[in-house]
Amino acid sequence: PDIPVGLPVDTNLHEKGGATVILLHVPDLAFNEGNERPILAVASRLNWWPQTPFGRIGMDYGLFASVDDGTPLKASEADAFYASLSASTRQNEIPNGPLIDNTSLVSLLDPASDWLRLHRGDQIVLHGTVRRITKVLVESARDQDRLGSDHYWEIFVFVATPLLQIGDDFQDTYPIVYCCTELPEGLPIGEQVNEPVEIAGFIFKRYRYVTRRSDRQKNGPGNGRPQESPLLIGKSPSWLPTKQPLQLPGGMTWLPVLTALALIGWIMKGFFQSRRRSRLTETLPDQIQLP
Repeated sequence: PDIPVGLPVDTNLHEKGGATVILLHVPDLAFNEGNERPILAVASRLNWWPQTPFGRIGMDYGLFASVDDGTPLKASEADAFYASLSASTRQNEIPNGPLIDNTSLVSLLDPASDWLRLHRGDQIVLHGTVRRITKVLVESARDQDRLGSDHYWEIFVFVATPLLQIGDDFQDTYPIVYCCTELPEGLPIGEQVNEPVEIAGFIFKRYRYVTRRSDRQKNGPGNGRPQESPLLIGKSPSWLPTKQPLQLPGGMTWLPVLTALALIGWIMKGFFQSRRRSRLTETLPDQIQLP
């Protein structure tokens, strides 16, 4: 079988692992310490629960051998995907460690980089803005039993980045796909969300999709362009509080003027944010689901 990425080879190990095997040869019992002989067996894959945040809450890294980067979610990845979601239900609170640095973030987003494959299963912390939240129904009874639920949540979070060139466009934000089992109470759901969050997600794969935005010059009218985003899995996002408005002293005669200016500013901000949200959500795919 494929060896899980990160599992040391050609050395003695002290790792938690296992396998479902077919025995080929069992040597005669030997009670003398010097005559110990190994059992010969074969297995389709290896189980491995490393001493990482994901491994300690029950994620079998051996399942990652079925995960392919640069593709949509595939049926062959279902075991790894639902095992990741199930393990994430035991995720602790978001750690107090630093956010992912810009160098690692760009490597995470870059389809040409091997960084994501080498860090699959790692937990990273990001701040971003939720643009869409979709409830995804789990149809398989087996997967429902494993997950303990008949649904999970798919969230598109735009994170701030250094200036990136994507095709012919330049942008300073990029979408991350975050699948989770819970939502904070009161967090809006739907197509037009604009809420700040912090997420602690375990890296699953680089997910490929076609955007809703048409690219008439390259793909013809009505067709979007391919794009890839990191797919992270976690328990729940943390909904960050918005900044409180400035409290002005009472009894000031210019307060109505400030109120009017603030109202005009709020209307203009809403107009431009609405246009920006519409432009950003055009870069999202339709709901992602396993086939």
